[in-house]
Amino acid sequence: MTRMLTCNIIEDMAEGLTKKQIKELRKLEKLQSRNLEQKNNSVKWIAIAVVSALFLVLFVGIVLVAKNKNTPAANTGSTQFADTGHVRMITSKGEEATASADPSAQIVSIVEYADLQCPACKTYHPIVKELLAAYPDRVKLTFKHYPLVSIHPNAMPSALAAEAAGKQNKFFEYIDMLYEKQEVWSALPNPQAKFEEYAKALSLDLERFKKDQKDPSAEKSINDQREEGISNGVTGTPTFYLEGEKIESPVGIEEFKKLIDAKLKTATPQNSESTSPTSAPDPLQLQP
Repeated sequence: MTRMLTCNIIEDMAEGLTKKQIKELRKLEKLQSRNLEQKNNSVKWIAIAVVSALFLVLFVGIVLVAKNKNTPAANTGSTQFADTGHVRMITSKGEEATASADPSAQIVSIVEYADLQCPACKTYHPIVKELLAAYPDRVKLTFKHYPLVSIHPNAMPSALAAEAAGKQNKFFEYIDMLYEKQEVWSALPNPQAKFEEYAKALSLDLERFKKDQKDPSAEKSINDQREEGISNGVTGTPTFYLEGEKIESPVGIEEFKKLIDAKLKTATPQNSESTSPTSAPDPLQLQP
């Protein structure tokens, strides 16, 4: 419409203008036409950008909704641990136990999610054992299964074997052996013969061991612990929680001790009615 109006004005004025003036008017018309075209193009690209942004927001929303429907609920800031797993402590006498021999001792709790076929878990295993020995009656470890079945084909069978050993009160003795010999059984297409060999070495009832390996409740318990780990934010192994707080895997025992010493200062005794937390000995005195 603008172009037509401009053309009509030039035609009406043409008779009273020189050729040079008409030429200048033609240039002005072309310039106005070009400006209008550029303006229209700008509006068009702005509209395209707005529509694209709306489609992107819609697409991201659909992806997030689909993801939330197909993954466990994310950790909302407070971890939740079921009363499952296997507890390990070292007493002041150097004996293994599932609870402190001193009911007035301040206890720091560590929860570990681990995969028995995981090389990193094997590396941390002696560090954790040394840590328990460094804090007798003070540090409680709860071991929970987190088999990475997609990359470790023998993770679930080894967990089931450990659970079967646990039925005969040899869970930690058995996983100690599994970690020690991990390079042997983890590479086998069928490690059952080795699992039975380790059971014999620990003087387990072999027939009962093999029967308990096939117990459906054991596999359910392992899967439940893994799902719990996912809900608590576990993405790999080993993953440690110190007093319910997820921590980065310390590079060595000294870094682990620093974290534990800080928690021991505010830890609650097992029997808070009988003993004040301030009556417990200085945790630094318990370090080797």
